Amino acid sequence: MNNTSKEKRKPKKLNANVVYVLNDKDILKFTSGIANILLNLAGKTLPGKTETEKLLPRNEIIKMLNIGKSTFARWVKAGKIKTVKRGGRSFYKQEDYYRLKAELDAREMQRQ
Repeated sequence: MNNTSKEKRKPKKLNANVVYVLNDKDILKFTSGIANILLNLAGKTLPGKTETEKLLPRNEIIKMLNIGKSTFARWVKAGKIKTVKRGGRSFYKQEDYYRLKAELDAREMQRQ
């Protein structure tokens, strides 16, 4: 094409099919990310703070996940949820709660 030509180049159209293969971890990351975005939109976090900084007490997480104390203790011992000590008390990251909730929801969907 020479410089004197006023023709515009037309982009080529590509006819391509894209297939995404998702595994369980991808889906859990996606659902956890969505939950964090929705909480941020709802104003549940302080400006400049991230969801990872919000801590919850043990009893609150047990109640929200609808699990027993022994199950929770097993998960802590296995490293599935990490303990954060503040003032001699144990707390747990809210992001861990969302991850565990997504795992439980995924298992429930598989059963159906």
